[in-house]
Amino acid sequence: MDASLANADIELYFSAQADGYGLVESPGSDSVVNSTPAEDYQVERAIYYNNTGLASYVSDSGWSTLTQNTESYAAAKARVEDYIRGGTYGKLPCTFAIVRTEESVRTGLLVDYPGAAAAYSLRLLDTDYTGSAIRVRRASDNAEQDIGFDGNGDLDTSALATFCSGTDGFVKIWYDQSGNSNDATQTTTGGQPKIYDSSTGVVTENGKPAINLDGTNDILSIGSVSLYSNTNGQSIFAVFKRDTSGGGVISKYSTLNQREYRFIFIGTSITYGVQSNPSSFDANQETTTSILENSQNLATAVWNPSVSTSVAVNGGAFSNASSPAASATNTTRSVNIGEYNDVDYMNGNLQEVIVYASDQSANRTGIESNINTYYSIYP
Repeated sequence: MDASLANADIELYFSAQADGYGLVESPGSDSVVNSTPAEDYQVERAIYYNNTGLASYVSDSGWSTLTQNTESYAAAKARVEDYIRGGTYGKLPCTFAIVRTEESVRTGLLVDYPGAAAAYSLRLLDTDYTGSAIRVRRASDNAEQDIGFDGNGDLDTSALATFCSGTDGFVKIWYDQSGNSNDATQTTTGGQPKIYDSSTGVVTENGKPAINLDGTNDILSIGSVSLYSNTNGQSIFAVFKRDTSGGGVISKYSTLNQREYRFIFIGTSITYGVQSNPSSFDANQETTTSILENSQNLATAVWNPSVSTSVAVNGGAFSNASSPAASATNTTRSVNIGEYNDVDYMNGNLQEVIVYASDQSANRTGIESNINTYYSIYP
């Protein structure tokens, strides 16, 4: 039988007809190389059957799948031998093939939609991420501890409760899961948002952990990075509940003419804008839509430098503003979570903020679906 019928992918080929049978195996089918997958992948083997002799797995039709799993090649071969001896699938003529594939075992929003410039969440966004979610300071003695994720990819609330038992806990660092090290930090204790209450325990919103910002001075700063591209734009996805008017989700904007963009609350609306003039925003560069006050929301903002700025809430249609200009660059102002304009601070709960330095409108539905499936924000 032609040895080329077996290769790195088709590890075993067996065929039987009235005039005889034959079997060929890939030289590496039971080797360490063929059993060891690439990083973030696992080996899967499928046994295929065709009720004709000398059927080509590559070009012929009529194949059916008998098994598909992650067992070793030796175990898969033993299954084929059982099928042949059992006669159910071994009646002449017949052909079997063991086909090896590598399937990704890495999961998460950032795996399905890669390329984020910064990603903050109280859930695991990429199973390859090995860092923590937040660094927490407890009020009783100002001790600090990183809090990671449990086996389900949720914030490890058990570790948080153990660390903060009997006292309040505050977020000093919200770690960036994008891999770009854009961690959001607050070193001033009075400006750190709360994550654990001495009386009620973990702060939650709609059953999921949340960071509570007090509307007075709570803020997390990322540094003077821009998190956008004048060529490719910007997209922001945020999960929050805002209690009272004012404040921002994320912005690089101040009263000192250091202004690039803002994703902020005005009344019962959320506004997104970019700018070209360091001293002011133009009306045609901003767009606004309503939010649910005192309720959990998923807000999406997208800037396409050649088309529009857009904002939407809870899977609704985009509200657009046309003719946006390129965002003005400054190197001193920090990107801040929970504040804008140096005086307006968010009062409410924040659970997730994901920023892309690109227009993600083509992926908007998928990203929002991933977020909403986890948080159950809207029908």
